[in-house]
Amino acid sequence: MRKFFIFIFLLTLLTVPQEALYAGTGEVVIVIDTGGFDPPRVTLKKGEEVRLVFIRKTEKTCATRIKIPEMDIDRALPLNKPVKFLIKPERSGEIGFACPMDMLKGTIRVEE
Repeated sequence: MRKFFIFIFLLTLLTVPQEALYAGTGEVVIVIDTGGFDPPRVTLKKGEEVRLVFIRKTEKTCATRIKIPEMDIDRALPLNKPVKFLIKPERSGEIGFACPMDMLKGTIRVEE
């Protein structure tokens, strides 16, 4: 029985979508590890203020900064220290974020 529960738990972890849906918490955490941004896609509501929190967990990445050109955001990402800032998307659609070299990319999808 224990093996069954472990199997279900692991199966659940493997099937979690690679997208964070804003659930009214006021905060979305994006971790940077050797695989890039996790999650790479975030869905927000237009006009709602949300705190984005980026945490770099590895030295082996080019994402030592985060840039969101459309919002004039360009911030350093020190290792293992959360970098927080508020955004309030004013239009629906997609807003990109990336490392300084544009090799690692993510998307903020803004819905009505």
